Amino acid sequence: MSVTWCLRKSGPVSPSRRWLCLSLLLTLLPVSYARAQATTSGDVRVERVWARASAGTTANGVVYLTLSNHGERSDRLVALITSIAREAAIHETVQKNGMLSMEERGPLEIRPGESIVLEPSGLHVMLMGLKRKIEEGRSFPLTLTFERAGSIVVDVVVRGVGASGPD
Repeated sequence: MSVTWCLRKSGPVSPSRRWLCLSLLLTLLPVSYARAQATTSGDVRVERVWARASAGTTANGVVYLTLSNHGERSDRLVALITSIAREAAIHETVQKNGMLSMEERGPLEIRPGESIVLEPSGLHVMLMGLKRKIEEGRSFPLTLTFERAGSIVVDVVVRGVGASGPD
């Protein structure tokens, strides 16, 4: 069975066929969404890109994503640019002497066959000097520039303030 079978116009659609088609489409939707969220350039793949909505009047935001290197040579994430903030950089949440703080990390190396997950309480893209609030349900572009793979523009999907992942 295929989506085209569901869409063929061969007279009135029976309720059972309508439900069968709806089930098929709902089954395929997560697969299509996951594919749409993966962007590749050269050997580097960027996927599961998301941000939390702004809380109150905060001037900063965060973006989380997964980077994968499917090549045979290391690559490095060397720059980040977005129109929504004055500056974007890789930061890491660290605990020192019982206190949580964020430290900027330089170029992020991705070794061959390696995946790096930027997630809450770990590595993340810090957006500093937001030009507007990050609103749930909206999206914005983020350009990641790699030493070898070049630039990759991804669409950052904004989830709720308390979201713990992209889904």
